[in-house]
Amino acid sequence: MQYLLIICHDRFFTPTESLIKEIGAWIKKMEGRGIRVYGNPLRPPGDATTVRVREGNVVLANGPFAKSKEKMCAYELIECSSLDFHAAAND
Repeated sequence: MQYLLIICHDRFFTPTESLIKEIGAWIKKMEGRGIRVYGNPLRPPGDATTVRVREGNVVLANGPFAKSKEKMCAYELIECSSLDFHAAAND
């Protein structure tokens, strides 16, 4: 089964060098185990464009899809045999 992990943070978050290394190690580990299908960081929310189709018309709006205290910053698509993907990812 595939799962989409949506990585979020609040406006005060600042990545540290050690966190970036940990993320890179996690990605390498998941790729090595064949769990990671694909993933990518996202542009900042201020760069977002929301695209909606209403009654056959395309409507573009600057900014993210929804107002939220948390902002999506990345996503990872993984494939695991069960909902216990966290345990599978940490083996």
